[in-house]
Amino acid sequence: MNISQKTFPNGLSVIVSSIKDSPSVTMGVFVKTGSAYEKKEHNGISHFLEHLCFKGTSKRPRPRDITEELEGMGAQYNAFTSRDMTGYYAKVAPRFFSKAFDVIADIYLNSTFPEHEFEKEKGVIIEEMRMYEDFPRWKVGELMEQQLYGDQPAGWTIIGPEKTVQGISRDDVVAYKEKHYIPHNTVVVVAGPVRAQDVFKETERYFSHISTKKRTEPAKVKKHTPKGHMEYRKLDQTHFSLGFQTIPLAHKDRIPLVLLANILGGGMASRLFQVVREDKGAAYYIAAGNDFFTTHGYLKIFGGLNHKKSDEVYTLIAQELKKIKKEGVSSEELKRVRDYTAGTFLLSVESSSDIAFFLGEQACAQKEIRKPRDIVKEIYTYHEKDIMRIARKYLKKEKLAVAAIGPRKEAAQKVFKAFKTI
Repeated sequence: MNISQKTFPNGLSVIVSSIKDSPSVTMGVFVKTGSAYEKKEHNGISHFLEHLCFKGTSKRPRPRDITEELEGMGAQYNAFTSRDMTGYYAKVAPRFFSKAFDVIADIYLNSTFPEHEFEKEKGVIIEEMRMYEDFPRWKVGELMEQQLYGDQPAGWTIIGPEKTVQGISRDDVVAYKEKHYIPHNTVVVVAGPVRAQDVFKETERYFSHISTKKRTEPAKVKKHTPKGHMEYRKLDQTHFSLGFQTIPLAHKDRIPLVLLANILGGGMASRLFQVVREDKGAAYYIAAGNDFFTTHGYLKIFGGLNHKKSDEVYTLIAQELKKIKKEGVSSEELKRVRDYTAGTFLLSVESSSDIAFFLGEQACAQKEIRKPRDIVKEIYTYHEKDIMRIARKYLKKEKLAVAAIGPRKEAAQKVFKAFKTI
């Protein structure tokens, strides 16, 4: 992967990954802002702003002017908001690169937030909230985050509560954009069959005139004692999520934590999948993974269980956590998991859009931009002793939060009891 970088005098960064034979090119504008940068009274404003940027610009005054132009190129395009960043992107055939760049730059720079679209879009977001509320597999993860970090940005939802979103004014959105959508907070990323110098010229043409301002930092994560929560719903499955407080994206323990999560619940050969689904037939899905952010992170274990077997599953999971802390991992299992981790990672950076997101996340959440081959090389530097060290360091009951959604009112106490012994 050939990566070129440039920082303009106003602070805006550009990263280009030139991929000679790629059939597509992806350009994205990534902004270092998200729910981690919000005040409680405006929780959800980053996500609301992202929606509103597609509602018209000074050059393209109607939403359909934006969508018709992008879809006229056959573009795959969208935007997203996370805790740390907001991104706008389009993936197109190489011959449409300049046109797509113009549209995405226009969305970032010149959105007008028309009043008649403003209130209407609140309704769209509220329906999005309700969609997530009706999806317990997603909702239980949100509940777990709330229990893990409490009443602070790390524990709030990205979309925000309905009451808060309803109260956001157009002036609030304009002020938030002016504060956060600034050159020092912004990274332009392009991946595909393009020359770096051509991208730098294109970026300079659109973005060099933006005046520089002092950037803000995300809220520091306050110490919080994790808790547990059970939400009663009449469902056909009990959905649960466990979370252990860990580390931010840039921390040196990140890759061994990924290896640990993959040993526990990464793929169908993982310990928990074998014990819970294959041996007991107690779940359709059971997995483990990590979420890493600029300021914090967590290792999670989650699944959807047969109600009658849920108590047994919690006990089995607790036993596996104790086992890996006590006995570690064999050389054969670690070899398999290193190969699995390296392989799945490389598959995750195959296309131009994959690479653009990979570079954009690094640029927004850590200072160093790492190439995939360097990450793969690091994966193979960890040994059995490292996995045991990481398991003992982070798989602790005082770092654990639990959430569950299901029809058994006593289930919360059952979960807490099972994990008191880890």
